[in-house]
Amino acid sequence: MTVNNKAINQWAVRQPFNPKLSVKPNGKAVCYYRVWNAEGQDKQRKKTFGLNGDPQTLADFETWRDSLSSRPRTAADSLAGLLVEWIKYCRETYTDNRELNFCDVVARLLKPYAGLSLGEFRSSHVVDLRGKLVTQAQASGDRSRPYINKLVNAIGDLFQWAAERNLCGDVLAHTIGNIKPLTHKTAPGLRGKKVVVACQSEDVAAAINAANPTIAALLTVHRLTGMRPGEVATMSWDAIDTDGDVWKYTPKNKNGWRGEGFDRIVYLGARAQDALHNYQAIRPNPKGEYIFSPREA
Repeated sequence: MTVNNKAINQWAVRQPFNPKLSVKPNGKAVCYYRVWNAEGQDKQRKKTFGLNGDPQTLADFETWRDSLSSRPRTAADSLAGLLVEWIKYCRETYTDNRELNFCDVVARLLKPYAGLSLGEFRSSHVVDLRGKLVTQAQASGDRSRPYINKLVNAIGDLFQWAAERNLCGDVLAHTIGNIKPLTHKTAPGLRGKKVVVACQSEDVAAAINAANPTIAALLTVHRLTGMRPGEVATMSWDAIDTDGDVWKYTPKNKNGWRGEGFDRIVYLGARAQDALHNYQAIRPNPKGEYIFSPREA
């Protein structure tokens, strides 16, 4: 799997990931690869085998390649290599774009340190990074104290994940994970958690009256059910159980991976059903995947 992140891939990472054989003019097989030396610098190496195409040559190459893959990581491995492995894991594990984007944000924050070996990287680098985020937030107001704490916690989770897979030392993961979060006393210039209040009922009614049919129906259902904005925006008829007087809508939710028993159900009463029926009757493309389509609007 190729990681599409030039900011990280500009540093050589632990090699070989997938060494391949080539042929020398004399007919012998050779493999060119790169490794890290004790100082954390990458160097090109060459390994020569027997005649190309000989079964014994292929067997010797596979044995040698397996021995390289089984070697334990050392402090000379780069942070860039760790980030590449972590991004691969995130993209294979997470499906939510918000989670994937957050992983990319964490990787970009660590980019200035990606050329360091894991033996050189310290928890003080994370504290220094957090200090820069605080300074930027105080100047621009674009980040809150809880969000910066969330970023630092994510970095701690990254190194905990790495330690569990023997990609970095336990001590490094422990010290980063024990960084104390920012508080009102330690970062008084930052805003705390944003307080969100409900919109006034009169304003919602005015917006419904002024909106096009798609937005009006969406806001009406949202107002009657109180479901999350993302849930109403991604409603589909396939996810609605229309049996009975009260319909049951089962949206996708973040706990879906836990399996049966963690499904979230939103109940749709008579007025919400009427709003959906009335909108469905005037939809230009009623066979679309989602009930509320920006294209139809």
